[in-house]
Amino acid sequence: MKRFIQLIFVMVGIASISSQVFATEISNNELQQMLKNTNKKLEALQKKISNENSGEDSENWGDRITISGCLEAEAGYENLDVDDPAVEDANASDVALATVELGIEAEISSNITGNMVFLWEEGDSVALDVDQGFIAIEGNEKLPLYLNVGKMVLPFGNYESHLVSDPITLELGEINDTAIKFGFNIEMIDFSISLFNGHVNEIDSDDDHIADVVVNGQLCLPEGLIPNLELTAGLSFISNIANTGGAEGFAQDVAGDGSDLRIKDSVPGFNIFVSASLMDKLFFEAEYVGATDDFLPEDTGLNKKIKPAAWNIEGAIAPIDDLELAIRYEGSEDLANEHPESQFGCAASYSLSDAATASFELLFGKFENDNQRTLIKAKLGVEF
Repeated sequence: MKRFIQLIFVMVGIASISSQVFATEISNNELQQMLKNTNKKLEALQKKISNENSGEDSENWGDRITISGCLEAEAGYENLDVDDPAVEDANASDVALATVELGIEAEISSNITGNMVFLWEEGDSVALDVDQGFIAIEGNEKLPLYLNVGKMVLPFGNYESHLVSDPITLELGEINDTAIKFGFNIEMIDFSISLFNGHVNEIDSDDDHIADVVVNGQLCLPEGLIPNLELTAGLSFISNIANTGGAEGFAQDVAGDGSDLRIKDSVPGFNIFVSASLMDKLFFEAEYVGATDDFLPEDTGLNKKIKPAAWNIEGAIAPIDDLELAIRYEGSEDLANEHPESQFGCAASYSLSDAATASFELLFGKFENDNQRTLIKAKLGVEF
């Protein structure tokens, strides 16, 4: 409506100027002065309309959009000491633009947002992918419910880490899929249920149905209950752990191209974690993720039943401003030597500014087949 009024005013102004031009002969200076006066009237009208309007329709859309991003470059060295004497040891080094991430959040109204995350990872991405894209509807204090619909990282685990490399728990348990997530959130409790159509289905079941579920519950220590202490604990359950990023490889590839993954029976899984921070100087992370039942040999192609699992324990300290020192001890079971059976290491991170961090990491891992690996990484990352 505002643009329509402005357009009418412009047309009237132009018509007025035109009538004066054709009715009498005027100089260029007089014509320029008339145009200036018309512009001033337009500006005054626009300001008046802007002041009179109220509510969301008068807001600047640019103020409702938040753009964030992350760039991470890594240099690494890996040495693999092979236990089998007939096989040569291996080592490699590389520099990579590990992560390019761009996030956009649009405030549609006071309780509705649109969220998009674009991600590119060297070695894993061909083009900039839509990593997440979902609509979020939040409730209020009287009705603290929420609803998320779209492609998102589902709440199966926490995976907080103070090192450069992702923990094995994340490699096994993270789920990024299109889903409907609904739940409620009060001061201490966050509970949600996510429904989605997973990539892995049972052999005898119909395909393309919303038959998978993630149930998540988290408890947070109320702020100020214990001074300077932040504590969060969570427990989550998934109806078929074969739909996680690290376990779908154990399913049968019926089509041969990854488009139709099947298992004989669904294998549930669970995740439990604790995350604590004291004075923002001391940090502790503990997490376990695993299957509650076995994957069968006819599904995995292995000669035995397997029950995939992973765990991670980390501690960190910030002895001075801008510096954080961390240690990690983690492990896994039945991951077909994709990840170490046990691994320990340390890392140091230094904040170059509020949005730039340099990190260094050293890890030593031992696999189920007795191979041993030394991993060294350095990372430079910026956020905006």
